[in-house]
Amino acid sequence: MSHAFNKIKPMTLLTNNHLQLIRQHHLRRIITCVIIMLLNCYSASADDNKFSLGLSISKDSIDDLPSSYIDKGLKLDFGYTLNRVFSLELSYYKIGDINSPKPVIPSDGIFTATTKVNALDLSVLANHQWDRFSIYAKLGVFYSDLTSKAYMLNNKIGEFSNSGSNLSLGIGAGYKINNNFKFVLDYTDSDSSDPANTSIAITSLGLKYTF
Repeated sequence: MSHAFNKIKPMTLLTNNHLQLIRQHHLRRIITCVIIMLLNCYSASADDNKFSLGLSISKDSIDDLPSSYIDKGLKLDFGYTLNRVFSLELSYYKIGDINSPKPVIPSDGIFTATTKVNALDLSVLANHQWDRFSIYAKLGVFYSDLTSKAYMLNNKIGEFSNSGSNLSLGIGAGYKINNNFKFVLDYTDSDSSDPANTSIAITSLGLKYTF
């Protein structure tokens, strides 16, 4: 009887160890599945589109210049969705050219001036979605490069350039046309506390493609 019991005991221990390994394996699989589901629920956007490309027309304001002096500009942006709330966006701005309203005629000839501004903005966006409508606020780092040229009788007589970076703040709203396209209205302000840097405010309206 004792001999038979000694045979059964190792088999029972082996069976218990095997069952424990099976339970641990299934438990790991269940935990892994739950984590994946939670990550998907948290990290995926509502339509599961992670990337975006946008093209907008902008109306720009630079320092204290009247807006009538500034041509319409262009905005290109690339975005990446982190989760349902936060996203990253890199924007390139071709600020509208700044032209003197009329040639100035001093005693020695006709003088004109043009200014070109290019800018990059890297921002973090906090989004909120209602069905087709969405709003967002953003905080970023804004880098601008300004080049101004002066001409006398169409001959360049001087050039000035200035570049620098500021913090940028912005708000915006979107209207979703379908799962891939939406209209976006955006306002970005890179007001600088440093007089040496250029303060730029940009209002843009355009179309964004998500994929």
